[in-house]
Amino acid sequence: MNTNQWKYYCQLEQMSEYPRPHYIRPTLDEWIDRILQFLIATSQEVYEPKIWCTQDRFGEIWWHVYQARTDEVIHFSSEQEVLAWLDECSSFRY
Repeated sequence: MNTNQWKYYCQLEQMSEYPRPHYIRPTLDEWIDRILQFLIATSQEVYEPKIWCTQDRFGEIWWHVYQARTDEVIHFSSEQEVLAWLDECSSFRY
């Protein structure tokens, strides 16, 4: 927006001409900091398993676990099996 446009806009909005808004360009240090924060956030992504259950045509309930890290689905026939598997997997994380 040039100076004349800004003056006209201020008149229409019945406001003072100053301070005129302007874009403050980030410094190189700020850009580097933003990039580093982005890289840190994406590298520490948590891959929580997604769990759901379904019922087949015979009435059996099946539990499914999707692992995003390995892109695979594991099937279980009981909730206890899922919990045991989760406990086993969580022991490898720490």
